[in-house]
Amino acid sequence: MLLIRHLSAGALALALVLTIAPDSVESAPNGRVVTGTVKLPPRAQRRPAPQRGQGFVPRAKNPLRPPDGLDPRRSMVVFLEGGPVDDMDKKPQSSRYSIVGENFDSEILPVIVGGKVEIKNMGRGTPRLYSKSNPDVMPVDPINPKGVRVTEAITKAHVPVDIRDKDSVHFLAHIVAFQHGYFSTLGHDGTFTIKGVPAGSWKVKLWYQDGWVTNIPDTSVTIAGKRDPKAIEVALPAKLAAPGEAQ
Repeated sequence: MLLIRHLSAGALALALVLTIAPDSVESAPNGRVVTGTVKLPPRAQRRPAPQRGQGFVPRAKNPLRPPDGLDPRRSMVVFLEGGPVDDMDKKPQSSRYSIVGENFDSEILPVIVGGKVEIKNMGRGTPRLYSKSNPDVMPVDPINPKGVRVTEAITKAHVPVDIRDKDSVHFLAHIVAFQHGYFSTLGHDGTFTIKGVPAGSWKVKLWYQDGWVTNIPDTSVTIAGKRDPKAIEVALPAKLAAPGEAQ
């Protein structure tokens, strides 16, 4: 369970970028826009970031500066639950990944139940992607440069499908299906935007890698009238448990 990659400038050029088209989920035209930020706890309260073999000697850091803590937000999805869902927003749509190296920039991709994922190889390698949790989701034969691989439909909600590479332990992503399209991944600063949300009262939930985050304050947003609601804020706890750990 590792969310943060420590790469040199040269290694970054070989990273596998996980691209989510910002307009990939079409929403009801009369819905409103929900925006907000997922906030980290203070640096001193966060658990240390996981360590990886770097293959190079890192530049010495200021010993007086506190170490960077874990930032799990790149592996999170914000999901709205409880309000009325427009039938249009339940329809499965295609999502896309773009391979440009040897790793994933983000480890999670949300889709609507029944949606497929198009993986395009923009790099020079020939990864052999597979899923340990769902072996039938895609063929294991290599994806040549400029090649495309389309997964089978992701049919089970809240059951993550891992995507790995036969030739690299660093390849790892999770595709997670939700019942409708009122979701968003997070930016590097924790911000998110969910478009086309119908009027009603919605509970804000967080999905973390392969499970729900349960130890966060209850947060909701109410949509009424023709104005977008005020930006909301979700505070992460000091000790965010990994899936399977006690919260």
